[in-house]
Amino acid sequence: MSGFLRWLRFFVIGSLLAGSGCRKANPPYSPADALKTFQLPQGFRIELVASEPEIIDPVAMAFDERGRLYVVEMTDYPMGKRRGRVKLLLDRNGDGRFERSTVFAEGLNFPNGVLAWRADTNGDGRADVKRVVLTGFAALNPQLRVNGLVYGIDNWIYAAYPKFGPPSRYTKEFGDMGKPVRFPDHSEIPPVDIFSRGMDLRFKPDRFKLEPVAGNSQFGNAFDARGNRFTVWHNNHARHVVIDSSYLLRNPYLAVQSAMQSISDHGDAAALYPITKRPLHVHESEIGHFTSSCGTSVYEGGRFPAQYRGALFVCDPVHNVVHCDFLTSSGATFAARRAQEQREFLASTDSWFRPVFTALGPDGALYVVDFYRKVVEHPEWIPPEMMNEMDLDAGSDRGRIYRITYDTLAAAGSKLAENGGMRAARAAPAAVVERQELVRKLSDPNLWWRLKAQQLLVESQDRSVVTSLSDLAKDETASASGRLHALWTLEGLGALDVELVLQSLEAKDAALREHGIRLAERSLENSRVREKLLQLAVDQDPRVQFQLACTLSLLPKEQSFRSLQQIALQHIEDPWFHIAVLTGASESALDWFHALTAQKVLVEDASKGKALFLRRIASILGSRQKDSEIASVLARAAEVKSERDTWWQTASLYGLAEGLKRGAHRRAKLSLDAQNHLMDLAEARFPQLRKSAFRAASQVEWAPSPRLGDAMRRSAVIAQRPEEKIQDREDAVSLLGLDPSGATFPIVEKLLSPQEPEQVQIAAVHALLGLQDTRAGKVVVDRWKGCTARVREAALEDFFSEPARLATLLDGIAEGKVEPWSLSPARKAQLLRDPREEIRKRAESILGPPSALARPKALDDYRPAARMDGDVSRGREIFAKVCAKCHQIGDIGVEVGPDLASVTNRTKEDLLLQILDPNAYIVPGYEEYAVETTDGRMVTGVMAKESATTITLRRAGGEEEIILRNNITSLRSLSVSQMPEELEKGMSLRDMADLLQFLKSFGSSTARAGTR
Repeated sequence: MSGFLRWLRFFVIGSLLAGSGCRKANPPYSPADALKTFQLPQGFRIELVASEPEIIDPVAMAFDERGRLYVVEMTDYPMGKRRGRVKLLLDRNGDGRFERSTVFAEGLNFPNGVLAWRADTNGDGRADVKRVVLTGFAALNPQLRVNGLVYGIDNWIYAAYPKFGPPSRYTKEFGDMGKPVRFPDHSEIPPVDIFSRGMDLRFKPDRFKLEPVAGNSQFGNAFDARGNRFTVWHNNHARHVVIDSSYLLRNPYLAVQSAMQSISDHGDAAALYPITKRPLHVHESEIGHFTSSCGTSVYEGGRFPAQYRGALFVCDPVHNVVHCDFLTSSGATFAARRAQEQREFLASTDSWFRPVFTALGPDGALYVVDFYRKVVEHPEWIPPEMMNEMDLDAGSDRGRIYRITYDTLAAAGSKLAENGGMRAARAAPAAVVERQELVRKLSDPNLWWRLKAQQLLVESQDRSVVTSLSDLAKDETASASGRLHALWTLEGLGALDVELVLQSLEAKDAALREHGIRLAERSLENSRVREKLLQLAVDQDPRVQFQLACTLSLLPKEQSFRSLQQIALQHIEDPWFHIAVLTGASESALDWFHALTAQKVLVEDASKGKALFLRRIASILGSRQKDSEIASVLARAAEVKSERDTWWQTASLYGLAEGLKRGAHRRAKLSLDAQNHLMDLAEARFPQLRKSAFRAASQVEWAPSPRLGDAMRRSAVIAQRPEEKIQDREDAVSLLGLDPSGATFPIVEKLLSPQEPEQVQIAAVHALLGLQDTRAGKVVVDRWKGCTARVREAALEDFFSEPARLATLLDGIAEGKVEPWSLSPARKAQLLRDPREEIRKRAESILGPPSALARPKALDDYRPAARMDGDVSRGREIFAKVCAKCHQIGDIGVEVGPDLASVTNRTKEDLLLQILDPNAYIVPGYEEYAVETTDGRMVTGVMAKESATTITLRRAGGEEEIILRNNITSLRSLSVSQMPEELEKGMSLRDMADLLQFLKSFGSSTARAGTR
């Protein structure tokens, strides 16, 4: 069907809330009574736009240019008993209430997005054509499907495509992981793999263009007036897509973990202030903070008070609220602060109020779509024992849409009666007046009209308006927003003149200059355009400079390097500017390195930003693994002997090491000169410099040389002398681990002894297993029982980093040399979930199968602990010992698993269930993945971040590994939580009771003691 893409689904993430209303004791309430339950800031008013029976189960909406309202009804939520549809609503008398509805399109599978695009050309209120535009999307849980159609200022249609692993319970119904996305009627156009990259998408349906875009949103997709895009995810309600993936893809060696910035100044799992009466929750972990961020929009309607211009609105249906943040510029990105302190913009006492979508209307009002259900939690995440208590269909015959206005917006409503708006521009003579009206609407104070007019003009492809558009674009007395949209409309019509681009680059308005730079990318062959771009390096607007850095990276180094360097130095403490200037540095990273380290003013004083910038540059060079470039870096670093310079030498070596590890080859081969320089650094006077040199050296394949031999002899002496400083002995052992001949093996083996300091033993373990000697693994296993816990963990780190070594570890367990209890539950889980069948089956035969079937018994055994009074101080100690590798409370632990900020709101019974059966409910985004790299390594962990060029896996202890996408052989979700089962092993009932008491009591002065 033309205009409504049949593949679009619906997402709403939430939980069960039940409470009381106004006149009745409990919901559901009539629409009239529901209006009495709302709370808004002074001066704002909420009005009913539509309700049952005209609409039911609404999840998204869109206006067309005639003022008609299209509403998506997901009547098949949650399990697909019925089919969804799109309704067309009309306001016949202009009073703002849409009293007439007809079915526009039906028979849709979990629809959840709509965009009016050539929808009804003959005015009969029905879809003229039903056609699948794109197909291949993953059909996972209805809350996690492609959604959020938005027409962008750049004339692309954007959609959110949330990446998530397969379900654990409803695999048959919601286990379709999809295929590369394609235009089914155009087989000549190659499919595009988007889902595996964890990115959103954009497309042009009439030109059959499709591509992934930076960022990933769960349910929601919003632009501000300047074209900045904002996304949401679960408990993270405000994320800005800072840089486009097209720039990142230009440098595959630049390890950018994410193209998005979390911008909330009040936290990712920000506190919420609902006013719901007597709520009942399915998951108590989700009380009091964002957990179902969705339906985001940016207010640009021109009818709210000035401070609300550009405000970000986000729904949270679990808490029955719509939250509002004010955005302020912060370098290349933004900071989001609460619009209201300790209260929400819109809140209701009605627990059935389920805001899932917000949108700007043609009248400048903010529209709120209310799913109005008792239960919005999907059965996938409802505990089985609660399923019989849930009435999942309660409210499925209801639904509401509201309009929020301010006092200056007439209470009479939108006055958008049918045909009261503009008809689409057509190529007939009678449409000339309408097309000229569309050009005027490009300057409307309301962004909705500006974008709609632009969309209609571009759809028409009628070039008769080119003169009017050009006149508007060059009119310096016209509004900046009107000129901006005129430029992009001309671009969409293929009629953008380079003179208009040049004029925009000199505009007083910063947004015009910024977008002028983007539009100039189509004319970089023009010398005048290049000259003007280079002059903008001194522009005072950060967003202009950021876009300029991205665009200049498209030019040859000879033309752009000086200007890019100027921008970089001006913003040296901003990591986003580092990324922007380096997107074009895949072949010029060495020039960047020498240019920066040669500047005395830069290297004299250390700073966090300078160190990070140099580290990024060096990591690019390491990832390229070119000997001449690495040798040049090492030579420059080795020629400086002053302690004042160690900060940048250390940063460079750490960056080099990170890059070498991410390179295509397991170990880089260096020339003898490069080896000698690295050895000089490894034997430097300064411990911090030596440590960074060892890190780089461990990623190199060493060749025998006289210099290396001398170093080995000196290190052998130091390593074996007890009177030497422990730090010096540790460094000496690390050097011995680099010996390519293996001659140092007996010395290092001897140092793996209980008589040696623990630090020396740990260095010996790493050195032994780094020598690539087949005997090393067996030596470590044979001495396992004499090792401390820290030495064992160091050994396990190396065993698991090299797939071939796991067989030796399993042999040791089978032979009784390695006690199974000495492996943490997390390590056991890694073995039992290993993606390689031979390892997994061997582990099961030795350790026993995964213990999921034993979880009910564990719950029964430990249930008494939930009824016991525990000791908070002892519980804090147990948390630090058992949980802190993956969870953080206060200053204890690291953040790998979900935020535990709201655990005080949960019952002990619920906490016990999550501890003992972590796979019963996996918070979206925290399932475990396995990645096989081109050099044969297997890496597992939680997918912490993704970008166009990298993925980042996070493991227990907070350790992260960034992997270049170019070096990935395979990636798959393991459909399990990283939190291991059997975490309770070794814990008594009293221990569990103390842990539960600490988790429940956090926030009290007793619990906080020692966590700072």
